[in-house]
Amino acid sequence: MDWIRSFGPKTKRFNLYDTTGIKQELDKTIISVVSSDKDFYKDNFYINLKIILGFTSLGVAGLVYSFSCPTQQCQVKTFVSVITFFLLSLLGPWFIQSWENKAIVFGTLHNYKVRIETKLGRYDNCFEATIEVVKGTQQKQFQWTVPYNNYFNTNGVFLEQNFQAAFLKFYEDSKANTY
Repeated sequence: MDWIRSFGPKTKRFNLYDTTGIKQELDKTIISVVSSDKDFYKDNFYINLKIILGFTSLGVAGLVYSFSCPTQQCQVKTFVSVITFFLLSLLGPWFIQSWENKAIVFGTLHNYKVRIETKLGRYDNCFEATIEVVKGTQQKQFQWTVPYNNYFNTNGVFLEQNFQAAFLKFYEDSKANTY
């Protein structure tokens, strides 16, 4: 009869000090709450930029490699193209990471630019979410700090509906105070 239970919904269990896994699960829930808002449009600029940088570096490497030339010259050109590919692949995500910082969601909501950042320190009991709303020169920040222990039971199972309800209330309150 145990095989019947394996087809049911899987519950994720977390260790108390697995802050990376806990933060990823909380971030995923926040993204699902924000994405379900019909007025919110997710901005994919940074994702598109990552893809363009990757294709550019591959194109440079492939273009240099495809030229027919004597063996000695081809080795140098191929080496330079591989180094260029490596540097673009290495620097691209670094630049994007510095732009994104701790943000998990970028988008627009009623002509306002919205950025949501989250933070969960190592061995820290509090989860912080910040919604930054910008329109022109006006900028508002809404901060939400909660102990994440409230959203996990004693076995370490994530209580997603409770967290969704709490974050949705914060999200709706920040939307109401923006307009």
